[in-house]
Amino acid sequence: MGAHRADASNKVVAPHRNKSDIKTPAPIPAFDGVALRDLQLADTYGAAVDAHGDVVQWGAGFTDELDPKAPLVPQKTLVGMDIVKLQLCGPKVYALSRSGSIYVFAAERILQLTPASWRDKLPGASATIDYVKLDTVADGRPTKERFVSIAAGKHHLLALSQHGTVWSVPVDEHANAYGQLGYSQTALNAAPEAQRTQVEAIPWRLEPQILARKRQGAGSSASLLDVPMGDLPEGRVWISPSNIRFATQLRPVPSLRDVEIAQIAAGLEHSAARTPTGRVVGWGRNTYGQLALGESSFGDTIAVPTEVRWPHAVLGADTRCIDLVAGAHNTYFVMRSNGAPPAGKSDDEDAPPKPLVLTDRVDVLAAGCGERGSLGNALRSQICSVPVRVKNVSGLVEYSEQDHTVVPIGVRSLTVGPDGQCALVVDVNSLGEQNHRDVWVWGANDQYQLGNGKHSNIATPVLLTLPLPSGEAAAQKDGPTLNRLLLVERSKVPGKTYEPDGSGSQRKYHIEQHIVAGGDGMAVYGRVVL
Repeated sequence: MGAHRADASNKVVAPHRNKSDIKTPAPIPAFDGVALRDLQLADTYGAAVDAHGDVVQWGAGFTDELDPKAPLVPQKTLVGMDIVKLQLCGPKVYALSRSGSIYVFAAERILQLTPASWRDKLPGASATIDYVKLDTVADGRPTKERFVSIAAGKHHLLALSQHGTVWSVPVDEHANAYGQLGYSQTALNAAPEAQRTQVEAIPWRLEPQILARKRQGAGSSASLLDVPMGDLPEGRVWISPSNIRFATQLRPVPSLRDVEIAQIAAGLEHSAARTPTGRVVGWGRNTYGQLALGESSFGDTIAVPTEVRWPHAVLGADTRCIDLVAGAHNTYFVMRSNGAPPAGKSDDEDAPPKPLVLTDRVDVLAAGCGERGSLGNALRSQICSVPVRVKNVSGLVEYSEQDHTVVPIGVRSLTVGPDGQCALVVDVNSLGEQNHRDVWVWGANDQYQLGNGKHSNIATPVLLTLPLPSGEAAAQKDGPTLNRLLLVERSKVPGKTYEPDGSGSQRKYHIEQHIVAGGDGMAVYGRVVL
């Protein structure tokens, strides 16, 4: 849903359709019955991981040049690497394997072909497509790390190791313009000579713009941000930033080396991390207050990870962040506040019932740019540096028949697209059947990103509803609630791996319907629970 008109030729949201806009959710026949581990959308292409861990792509570079209007058939690209997670960064795709390795390959099909000069003896070369496995370097020495999560902004990639350490790598020359890498000393690769098979890494400074300006004022040499791509010292030449070998060394964020991190998040040009105890730090661009550091810490660039201080309005007996999401120029925090102990049941049947006591509270807070409604607080503030509650999805409760008390409705997932389109999934068990989950949407909607059939931005979360089939609208007596989109989770669901001709092998999986925002749209798919 929500394909941008300019991207209609790439058919990112709906590969089989020729319409320029997908106003409401529509099925993708190519993925009927296909179980997926992940699905991501970019402006001009899409990518998914099937149940076997193989990558599937469509969009730019995968269309039929002879017949652009022909239905687009997604193609397998990176195969046999047991991939579990993807991040799309312009001309590059980053992939996390189940074993904890991170790979990068080109987004376009023609660029995935192995360069003839590098086909032999090149570490990391694939028999199917050209890819590179990212190395890890700490204190100038190679290390071996196993990663459990990746998150990408527009120009940078974050990675979280199994030991809770945050690493990052530049995607292009703008990767640290606002300090979102968390460090300035990095390594760029030089173009190899014809007879050379190894790519040479060259130490370089990739400084935030504010620091580069100060150095120039002091008469120091310019950084990469200040000079055009071209000749390096000693006549060496940079590999183009669009090349997958531009920078292939992950490095730990120095100030977080001794801090255990449980979760990472990346907006377009900022980064954030959450500790196991629910504390949050942010760094990078803060032009719109997206780091949620308060008015006293407002600035263009925050180059060092700085802790978020929660406003008094959300402080309870024990308030902590349990989930962290970043996207566009915004950061979102799912907060849980522990209150009084449960009321419990009485063994005395004649005793008066104990009052219902709300033991916990779950709130969703937002910070950053709200011009397109992304803050979800009914306002359209350009700058919001103090986290505010997202309306309609904060403090939701329901009655628990099992505990005989009121309990909070939890947040299952939250996704944010680069334009600021947001979708939040909550658990709803009061329908009589478990695992039915409502979808709330808000934010950017000028290209039908939210899938509600309209194209005006929404500043307050609303339930995502689907149009009733013709003839049923008149018979609908219970209102629009029965027509809202509900995501489900089921075990032992038949699913198959992806093959362009539909011949994928089939088995039963534990499937959870999941929604993801990206590019100019959103998509719902059946995600395999590993």
